[in-house]
Amino acid sequence: MNACDCGARPGLASGPASRRTLAAVRFPVRGNPLTGNGSAEVRRPQDLVRRFLHFVGWILPTVILALIPKCPACVAGYAVIGTSVGFSLSGFAQLRLALIVLCVVSLSYVGIKSVLSMTNRNAAKRHL
Repeated sequence: MNACDCGARPGLASGPASRRTLAAVRFPVRGNPLTGNGSAEVRRPQDLVRRFLHFVGWILPTVILALIPKCPACVAGYAVIGTSVGFSLSGFAQLRLALIVLCVVSLSYVGIKSVLSMTNRNAAKRHL
């Protein structure tokens, strides 16, 4: 007799095939367990959050660079429409330049981080 009645709940099958752990059901296994490629780690929600933040790190500065206007007068117009705060034209020109520099630095950081991660993975594969 089984002390657990989890097979008796509606919607759940009983038997050896249904006795997988909750982590194995929710999060797929990385790599191919049949060929031995990859690790047998279970994906965690933290990994998904990290991947999402990495994606946002690429997308957000790219979208800002693509949508930023070329002339400072347009930047001033959009800022006044969006915030109802007016500054001098030279102030908006400096704001535009600061946004461009910030986006380029952010994209450079994410790019260098990705290249270093890739080279570390390739180096680890060579040593296996």
